[in-house]
Amino acid sequence: MRSANYWTVLLPAALLALATPTIAADSFVGSMSVLGQTNRELADGSALLERGDVQRGLRLTQSGLQSATLSREERAAGESNLCGAYAALRNWDTALTHCLVSIELDPNNWRAYNNRAACYVGRGEYDRALADVETALGLAPGSATLKLSLQIVLDHRRVSRDQAQRARKS
Repeated sequence: MRSANYWTVLLPAALLALATPTIAADSFVGSMSVLGQTNRELADGSALLERGDVQRGLRLTQSGLQSATLSREERAAGESNLCGAYAALRNWDTALTHCLVSIELDPNNWRAYNNRAACYVGRGEYDRALADVETALGLAPGSATLKLSLQIVLDHRRVSRDQAQRARKS
């Protein structure tokens, strides 16, 4: 159970849809972990990310993470936000680094696994993306976001396999 000052916002970034243009970009709603009122920069950064202002949200989140007083959960959520922001910028390697830090800090944060899955899709690593979505679903089985992510990962994997099969036949 989250504390009263910890809230979640869905970031409408077509992260999973970026990898394969044959799937509609607006079909995915990625999510990030975001913070409430305990750290103003993290809260403002997450609000900017939610609105799609990735560059400003990224800078504020980075600045907010400099605070020495953050809890482990807050730091993990901020790192997950950085992962989602860098993924939105298609900077997959940097995004993955932040996802890994987030998951290490809080292995029960399903949003970090969902963000990492988006990175794996961006890199064409669909089986790894699927494994992350399945892990996240184990943590939050009722999440509509994760159910949508699962379908999108499966769609991307199917499209990729179909394209490879057609290429082999040519």
